[in-house]
Amino acid sequence: MRVTILGAGRMGSAMAARLADTGLQVTIWDRDVDHARQAVRDGVAAAGNASAAVADAYAVITMVTNGEAVHDVAELMLPAMPRDAIWLQASTVGADWADRLGALADTCHRTMLDAPVSGSTRPARTGTLSWLVSGPSRATEIARPVLDALGERVIVVGDAQQASRLKLVVNTSITATTVAIADALADADRLNVPRSTLLDVIGHGPLAMPYAIEGRST
Repeated sequence: MRVTILGAGRMGSAMAARLADTGLQVTIWDRDVDHARQAVRDGVAAAGNASAAVADAYAVITMVTNGEAVHDVAELMLPAMPRDAIWLQASTVGADWADRLGALADTCHRTMLDAPVSGSTRPARTGTLSWLVSGPSRATEIARPVLDALGERVIVVGDAQQASRLKLVVNTSITATTVAIADALADADRLNVPRSTLLDVIGHGPLAMPYAIEGRST
């Protein structure tokens, strides 16, 4: 089973390495050839262009910077993508761009799952991402081996592009949590409370915050 990742940044490269570790064949492509070459390892091959990268793919993951970048890549890859392959649009693009990308996939008679992820490079590398997925249920089942290889949770939230809308709400929560932790650390400094003690308290127990645990380890 061959999976193609379009975008060899930190997330795309981590995804490629994880998929290769699970025994899948992985092709990676990036507009920056050097980025793609840096992601090459056992089980991961770099493609010279987007069309060649997706030509024999079972599933295609886009992981690039924004909606415009995804759209540019999609115009290159959709005509070359096998008709029965599934496009997992994993980039965070917002609601409007997600709708435009879904419409583009329909125009090209290809199946897109709106599938942004919750998590960073470490969960991508260890296969513990959370997928937010919307689109045809049949496509979700076909893509299940890829979803399960990269994530510990697959949250199906409906049809069309509801997943990208949920991702916006999730990001709002993450932002508020990050600001709250920053304010708490500032108060700890002001009151001469060791930061390590604060992070230990809020990193465990009923109010545990994973971001606090991440902060304590850096």
